[in-house]
Amino acid sequence: MARIIPPDFDIFKEDLDSNERHIRDDLQINIVNWAKFRYSIHAGNDSSVLVSPLPIPDNVRKAFVELAKSHYEAVNSIGYAKINLIDINMLNKGRPDYLMRVFKGMKEFYVHIGSLFDNLARLIFILNTPDSANKKKNKNSNEFLRHWIDWNQLKGESNLQEYSGFFQDKVLKEILNIRNNYTHNWRPPFGFDKISKIVQLPLEMRSDRNYVWGYEEKSEMEKRYKQWKPLEEFLMDDFAFAEKCQEQIFQQLILDIADFEFNNKVVIRH
Repeated sequence: MARIIPPDFDIFKEDLDSNERHIRDDLQINIVNWAKFRYSIHAGNDSSVLVSPLPIPDNVRKAFVELAKSHYEAVNSIGYAKINLIDINMLNKGRPDYLMRVFKGMKEFYVHIGSLFDNLARLIFILNTPDSANKKKNKNSNEFLRHWIDWNQLKGESNLQEYSGFFQDKVLKEILNIRNNYTHNWRPPFGFDKISKIVQLPLEMRSDRNYVWGYEEKSEMEKRYKQWKPLEEFLMDDFAFAEKCQEQIFQQLILDIADFEFNNKVVIRH
């Protein structure tokens, strides 16, 4: 079985790198369950911790190392998002490029939060899906699905009952919708008070896939967007959700390590 987490586990005694320490100490993000997961797989950087009476296939070893790659990218992604949040809050509102910097930071914020959940999806897939080490993208492809999996694709996999609540979560769907809009479409509508310099965002944008443009479509914009929220509060609420959500998912992922061991007939040495 995987490395047993001691009851007195202390994240502040873990040998973390400079990024991980910055996320833990300076950004003060709750990553305790992430650290426990990291501990359980020996950080995942070396597949020699896998033992089996049978020869261990190379693809299984590579899939195991991808647990290291994705859990590291997940924690960095939430760290990047927190930095974006801090930077936006510290912007000089008197600068002529204030709004441009706000929208740049907002776009980066949602891209990083989306990356967090896509990397969590890879961890869930590798640990829970039988033959995840070898499963191909499709029947005509030589590419491994584990290199392409994202949160939305993950919902099509079986054996994921423990994650059904996350798949149905309204806020998570909204966050990923905003990320996808930023990736594939255009900037959301916004309100801006020239005196207070407060930026506001419409709550309706969270589920909207076709953002209205405030020029040609101004009248439609006024009809469609009725509820507004200050930008900083909008982003802080989504960050708090993502922080809590990733901790809950890592808590389940620790339990899922046993499924990876069973499916691949290996044991992660203590």
